[in-house]
Amino acid sequence: MILNENTMRELKDILGDGFTELVDTFLADAEKHVGYLEEFVCAGDLTALERPAHALKGSSANVGAMELMAAAAAIVTQCRSGQLVDPAGSVARVRACFEQVAPLLVKLR
Repeated sequence: MILNENTMRELKDILGDGFTELVDTFLADAEKHVGYLEEFVCAGDLTALERPAHALKGSSANVGAMELMAAAAAIVTQCRSGQLVDPAGSVARVRACFEQVAPLLVKLR
């Protein structure tokens, strides 16, 4: 599930006009965190991956971006266990999930 529609409906009901601001803030912050992940992988700084992945995991869950949340959570789990098998592939998956969910969120706002 790319986007949890129930979560989106609940957020729209609760936030009303503030929903658009939430989506815009999420998209800007998520793009920043995905960019950090890409930078850290390119630089070979794998220990730095956990922090932006953790931030992305939480914010994605809050807006119902479930596949993006799962991809970020996988990086967090692997970083914490010290077993990050394919960092570039994991970050590429996060980027792909973000690219899938972003237009859906834009359409809903």
